[in-house]
Amino acid sequence: MPHLSWIEGGKQMAQAHPELQGGSGEIPFSLMRRGLEIPSRFHGYELPLDNAITVQPLNVQFEMAGSGWAHLHLNLGESATTIWLSYVYDPFPTLLSWLGAVDRGELPIQMEIDEEGASKHLTLHPTSMPGSAHFIVDEPYSTMSFLNGPVDIGQVMSSFRDALRTFFEGEFIPESWEMSCQKGTGIPWALELETKMLEDPILRLHS
Repeated sequence: MPHLSWIEGGKQMAQAHPELQGGSGEIPFSLMRRGLEIPSRFHGYELPLDNAITVQPLNVQFEMAGSGWAHLHLNLGESATTIWLSYVYDPFPTLLSWLGAVDRGELPIQMEIDEEGASKHLTLHPTSMPGSAHFIVDEPYSTMSFLNGPVDIGQVMSSFRDALRTFFEGEFIPESWEMSCQKGTGIPWALELETKMLEDPILRLHS
């Protein structure tokens, strides 16, 4: 099994490994998929890219969005989308694992974010151009994509790292994300999330 940055996998992994469950004890429903586990509609993206194609910068921003919610804003070229992040299906630990897999070159790689009803996939698929990938944001079982284009892998990593650091060092409000506390300590679970995020090696790397 690949190294887990903090929490990775889904319901079956959490059931088999209780120590990987999220802070509140809930089973994490954000998922990671690799290689052939990714739906077949993505398997054409390894076809050669024209070297004349210019990769597009990915802009990433996280912001609080009310009690128990945050937004993930993504801009790629002229396209933009916003993903709702819920504390119920906390995506941050899986996002760290997804970034860790990208950093290790384990492409293709996909993660799923549960928006409490709808879901979004974030997929990076390798191309024939060194250091580049196709970045796709879509919904499960849909052929429509919200974002889809060639990106520089290093720039994607930097954008996510910078955005996560900025969010957890400043705007993140633990008591607005989750009110419940660790049993017998009175320490909010969300405060532990903040600490673990900022101390995780993937965010400290190249800082």
